[in-house]
Amino acid sequence: MEYNSRKMAVSVYPPLTPTALLAVDVVVFTLRPESVERAWQVLLLHQPGTRSGERCALPGVLVHEDETFDAAARRALSAKAGLDAQDWYLEQLATFGSPARDSRARVASVAHTALVRSDDLLFRSPVAEASPEWCPVSEVPWDGLAFDHAEILREAIRRVRGKVRYAWVLFRLLPPMFTMSELRAAYAAIRDPGVMHLSTSNVRKLFRGLIQQGTVVPVGERAEAQGRGRPGDLFRFRGPLTGTWARELPW
Repeated sequence: MEYNSRKMAVSVYPPLTPTALLAVDVVVFTLRPESVERAWQVLLLHQPGTRSGERCALPGVLVHEDETFDAAARRALSAKAGLDAQDWYLEQLATFGSPARDSRARVASVAHTALVRSDDLLFRSPVAEASPEWCPVSEVPWDGLAFDHAEILREAIRRVRGKVRYAWVLFRLLPPMFTMSELRAAYAAIRDPGVMHLSTSNVRKLFRGLIQQGTVVPVGERAEAQGRGRPGDLFRFRGPLTGTWARELPW
């Protein structure tokens, strides 16, 4: 009797018919050595459009039947942008599933974000014909983004700007050894250019707790001299990059 009831329970549900395709799109952010207004940049693919000329898109692929979202995201960066992202930290951003987001078929996208140091990037020849280029977030051609990638990118920008105040995302984008001036510039590029008026001593005071607990560690060396002024002290981050502060920074 127990076997029959189980068999009947299973047979109640008919086989599923796929109604949509799954994709991943990846928003890759980095900091590049440019002015504060242009330093925070996103990876875009420039590709020929069928009607409106050249368009831009985020790296993305359809998910294979036996593939995880994480694996698909890494494959997208390799195939579309020529980037080896096997060791990158990726974070799921959100799912975008408007029926009209792709005119070719019903496609839902599980978007991801990635933050990587610019000196960690090694471009190889991508499989796709699109040309990968870095674009300052302040200069994104919003009207020229394909599909709903403008919506995805806006959400990714909002997420990262928010996390700067409570998560250690800045240290994903800084070099292994950095000065307080570089830390200030990173925050200014992503969150608020107005903090550039703060002195490096005041920036150090804000991170005093992390320094005292051994999360941000003085290296005992100074940066190389560049132009006038005394080179800044070098620091190294030793905390978990997925951790958070107990409270927001009082910028």
